[in-house]
Amino acid sequence: MNALLKEEQQLPVIGEELPRYVLTYRNAKGEVKTHKIGTPFDPVTNKGVKVGFVAYSFGKGIRSFRNDRIVSCQELTP
Repeated sequence: MNALLKEEQQLPVIGEELPRYVLTYRNAKGEVKTHKIGTPFDPVTNKGVKVGFVAYSFGKGIRSFRNDRIVSCQELTP
């Protein structure tokens, strides 16, 4: 049982990593928003074509972002 607890503690938890990117994004209403996001972890598809990604947005939770609405994306330095 001790080995099982150690294994569970090593699993990554979404949202517990530090922000990796600052993303400036234009939403569907045309408003420009800034998000600090972690590493993208899931694709967004439309009719089988990848059109974006899903990432944890710090302070806002899990969000999906479309590639064609990204204004800029900068990697944060540690």
